[in-house]
Amino acid sequence: MEEAIVLIDSGFLSKVTKHFGGGIHLRYNLLKFAKNLSGKEDLIFKQLLYYTAPPFHISVLSPT
Repeated sequence: MEEAIVLIDSGFLSKVTKHFGGGIHLRYNLLKFAKNLSGKEDLIFKQLLYYTAPPFHISVLSPT
């Protein structure tokens, strides 16, 4: 099996837990969650990278 580094965006995970929690954020163990994700894909969990990032926006410039 291959090793995996799991990257989790806190903003996206927050929205997902609120959606599946019916408007209330679900409680979870982040490390256990990352290990379960790896295991379901037959990967060996090696490291968790948990980050926050601003949403990606594409600026469309009008021709001059």
